[in-house]
Amino acid sequence: MAETKSPKKEPAKKAPAKKRATRTKKKVTSQKTWLAKTWSVCWKLGLAVLAVVMLYGIYLDQIIARKFEGQKWYLPAQVFSRSMALYPGAAVSHAQLIDELKILGYRKVANPRQIGEFSASKTRVELWRRAFLHPQGNQPAQRVMISFDDQGVDSIARVSDKRQLAVFHLEPVLLDRIIASDGEDRLFVPTTQMPAELIDALILTEDRSFYEHYGVNPFAIVRAAIVNITAGRTVQGGSTLTQQLAKNFFLSSERSLWRKVREALMAVIIDFRYSKHEILEAYLNEVYMGQDKARAVHGMGLASQFYFGRPIAELTLPQQAFLVAVIKGPSYYNPWRYPERAQERRDLVLRLLMEGDKITVAQYTAAVESPLGLRKANKSVHQRLPAFFSLVKSELASRYGDALLHQSGIKVYTTLDPVVQESAEHAVTTTMKRLTKSDKHLQVGMVITDKFTGGVAAWWAIKYRVMMAIIVQLKSAALLAH
Repeated sequence: MAETKSPKKEPAKKAPAKKRATRTKKKVTSQKTWLAKTWSVCWKLGLAVLAVVMLYGIYLDQIIARKFEGQKWYLPAQVFSRSMALYPGAAVSHAQLIDELKILGYRKVANPRQIGEFSASKTRVELWRRAFLHPQGNQPAQRVMISFDDQGVDSIARVSDKRQLAVFHLEPVLLDRIIASDGEDRLFVPTTQMPAELIDALILTEDRSFYEHYGVNPFAIVRAAIVNITAGRTVQGGSTLTQQLAKNFFLSSERSLWRKVREALMAVIIDFRYSKHEILEAYLNEVYMGQDKARAVHGMGLASQFYFGRPIAELTLPQQAFLVAVIKGPSYYNPWRYPERAQERRDLVLRLLMEGDKITVAQYTAAVESPLGLRKANKSVHQRLPAFFSLVKSELASRYGDALLHQSGIKVYTTLDPVVQESAEHAVTTTMKRLTKSDKHLQVGMVITDKFTGGVAAWWAIKYRVMMAIIVQLKSAALLAH
C-alpha cells in the first residue's frame, strides 16, 4: 500500500524586514516626541515657577531690608527715679544706702569680685557699681569704699588707687517702661554684652549648625520629621534660629505649609543679606520669653530682669541656662507655676553645655544643684504709681509735646526717691488700716517733696481719685509759685 504524504504546511509569511523597521522607528519617534513635549512643558513650567519665586523673593527682600536696616523695634520710653548722689557730708545713712542697693538688685557678698556686688560692715560699704547713663554723662563701672559717720557720708574712695572722690552717683531705679499699644516690651542688649555661655547654650540647644547653614537646614528638617513620625506627635522642630527670627519678625504663628514656605524663603534671604552676628543679635532681642500680665516679654535683656531682677551680664551660669530653656515654651516652663518642669529643662541645657565641652563636669554638677534663683513672685518688676506717671506724662506733654513718648528709646529721669517711696507706702497703708477701724469711708494720700529741688520725692494714696485731686492741687500750687 502506497504511503500518502500529507502536504507540508507552508510557513507563515513574515513581514518584510523593511516594514518591521519602519514600525519600530515610528514607535521610537513617537516616544521621543512625547518626551520632548514633556521636557518642553517641564522646563517652561520650571522657568515660570523660578520667575515667580524670584519676583516673590525680591518682594520679601524689600520687606526684610526695611525691617533690618531701619528701626527694628519700638523701644518703650523708660522712666527712672532720681540718681542717689553720695559725697562727703551727704545726709545719707549707712542703712539708707543698703536699702537703695537692695532696690537696685545689688547682691551682698563677703568680698565684691564682680559688678553688681557689695559688702558692708558697721561703718563702711564696699561697692562695685554698674556702668550706666547719667543725665550728666556716661558713668563707668567703678569699685569704691564708702565710709560713714554719725552725720552721714564721711568719705568715698576708689578701691584701685585709694583716690578720694568729690561725688559719686548710683544708677537710678528703672520705675517703669511706657509701652506701645502692641503690648510688646523689650530692653535692647547688644550681643557683645551677652554672656558667652548663654550664646553657647542657645546654639547647642536650638541650632547647632547655625554658623554652617544658609538659613535653612534640610537635614534637621528631615531628622525632625522622622522623630515626630516615630513618636506620633511633635517632639522636635527642624527650624533654624534664622527661620524662628523670620517667623517672629514677619509672620504669624499659623500652622500651614504656605507659612513654612515663606519662612524658609525669608530665612535664606536674611542669611544671604546679613552676617551671623547681626542675625544672632536680632534673635536675642526679639525672641518671646514670657508674659508679664498684659505685657509680652521679648528678648533676653528684659527676660533677665523679669525672671531674676538683675541685668543679664550679672546672671549665674544656671540662670543663663534657664533663659535658653524657657524659649521652647514660656508658658509650659513657667518657673513660678511649674518649678520642677522648669528646672528639668534648665538641667538639660546645662548637660548640653557639658557634652559640648563648654563647661566642665564640676561646673555642671554645681549648676544643676543650685536653685532657680528667681525674683520673688510677689515683687513686681514695675512700680505701681499711676498718678505719678500721669503727672510725668502731663509735664512731658506740656514741655515737649505729645509726640515725645512715641519716639523709640526715650529715657525720662524724675525726682522720685525709691527709698522714700517705700517708706511712704508703708506709712500710708499701716495708717489706713488703723484709721479705717473707726471710719470705713476714710481716704488717705501722701506726697513728699524734695526741699532742694521742689520735685516729688514720693507719692502714694489708697484711692486713685485722691491721687488725681493731689495732682490738681500740685498744679495749682505750681501756678501760684510762678
